[in-house]
Amino acid sequence: MLYKLNSQHRLNSFYIPPKHSHETVFGIQHFAGAVHYETRGFLEKNRDSLHGDIIQLVHSSENKFIKQIFQADVAMGVETRKRSPTLSSQFKRSLDLLMRALGACQPFFVRCIKPNEFKKPMVSRLPQGWEPPWR
Repeated sequence: MLYKLNSQHRLNSFYIPPKHSHETVFGIQHFAGAVHYETRGFLEKNRDSLHGDIIQLVHSSENKFIKQIFQADVAMGVETRKRSPTLSSQFKRSLDLLMRALGACQPFFVRCIKPNEFKKPMVSRLPQGWEPPWR
């Protein structure tokens, strides 16, 4: 896979090829900086699976060629096939984990006070001679 990336994108100024031929990392220069990607397991992680309704459609097809192409998917069965998580369900799970972590903490807050109307140092916002009650 990395060989194909190098051959197709080596002239692109945003593509950062690996320094050595045995490396499995490539980079892309984004506007905020370079981001490096690991290619090991890249294809397996991004392999799409068929949804249950498509498998059901293929299973009910009378076309032998279609059935033969998707034979392995149909053999798995519609009921046993686990549907891949959607982006929104991944986000919801991530947010739930964050809320659990925050719930387990004992946070404290620092209140920010606007120093003065001019937002300049050494300029008092309080009337002359006034002392706050907590001093």
